[in-house]
Amino acid sequence: MLFNNKIKFKNWAGFFRPFFIATVLLLVISCAPEEKSELRYDYFKGKTNIKYAKGFKVAYFPSYKIVDVFDEAENEKPFQRYLLVEHGTNIPDHNKNDIIVRIPLTSLSCLSTTHVPFLNALKQIEKISGIGNPELVLDSVLLNQIDKEWTLGITSSGQADFEKILESNTSVLMASPFEKSSIEGLSEFDIPVVYVAEYLERTALGRAEWIKFFALFFNREKEANNIFSNIEKRYIDAKTKIDSVSISGGKTVFFGSYYQDVWFSPAGGTLIADLIGDAGGNYIFNTDKSNKNLTIDTEVIMTKIPEIGFWGQIITTKEKPTIGNFMANDSRLLDISNKAKTSFFFANSKQSDYFGQANLEPDVLLKDLANIFHPGLFMNHQFTYFQPLK
Repeated sequence: MLFNNKIKFKNWAGFFRPFFIATVLLLVISCAPEEKSELRYDYFKGKTNIKYAKGFKVAYFPSYKIVDVFDEAENEKPFQRYLLVEHGTNIPDHNKNDIIVRIPLTSLSCLSTTHVPFLNALKQIEKISGIGNPELVLDSVLLNQIDKEWTLGITSSGQADFEKILESNTSVLMASPFEKSSIEGLSEFDIPVVYVAEYLERTALGRAEWIKFFALFFNREKEANNIFSNIEKRYIDAKTKIDSVSISGGKTVFFGSYYQDVWFSPAGGTLIADLIGDAGGNYIFNTDKSNKNLTIDTEVIMTKIPEIGFWGQIITTKEKPTIGNFMANDSRLLDISNKAKTSFFFANSKQSDYFGQANLEPDVLLKDLANIFHPGLFMNHQFTYFQPLK
């Protein structure tokens, strides 16, 4: 009887062997190093899609994001590629020219104050450890940080100061593509440079959408999507109302400034031209779809003034502008514009954050211009950035 029991036991042992092996394999897999499990775990629950912005793209992977930044000169090949890699995960295979950035960022420095409103909207302003040209900062929270030396000035005479950048103990430096040659030396200090090209966007909504770019570095895509959706809705609602107004026979709009005997005016493929068109204006150089500044001789301006109904300009001054300021105090131009009954409007960056906060308020810019071209269209709107010369 005992002999038979042994035989039965051995048979049952053979029966359980496959289950035993399977259990051991499961334990081995579950105890594998973290880099194996990260292939199955998606660290980025919030993701974003780009609708208007042309200057950057993003592709998502379980533990990293590939972000391409484009510049004006080459919009097919990226100006720079970034791998945003979640802390604690392995760095994937990549090209030697790709820049690795560990996210979410714990600190950053910005050479341009135009980046501040984006970070403020995402509630990341306290992460700014260094700022270029601190004398131009308008944000009260950042001014307080500067005053307490939580945020350091990182420029000297308008140029990047490497010593101050290192002193700021920053994780990355955000800069513009045109500044690349002056800051390439930072690479030897292992400080990644993130190039931000929001200023190259040709539409107001495209520029505002760069809030999604900044969000990528903090894993705040969900918040950025919500913020931008509200911006987009306000802009489209305003434009819909403007489009409902007949603009047939509307007056032509000129926008530009005078410098060293030459007039400069943005071409028809620029953001300001697009904004003027959306506001119901007939931009004078709308047929030129390039994204550049046009240079114009005074004689040409003289021939065009009779058809110009509105003349706009961006200024930076504490003084109240006059018609003479718009016309380079040229008596010939003043005389012709007076006969043409030209109206003048301006945005003063000394009085409003035209180059910063306005990037996140394209609907306000649109209403400003619409109320200049079509007075009273938005009855309860107060001029914020653009305003008529009185």
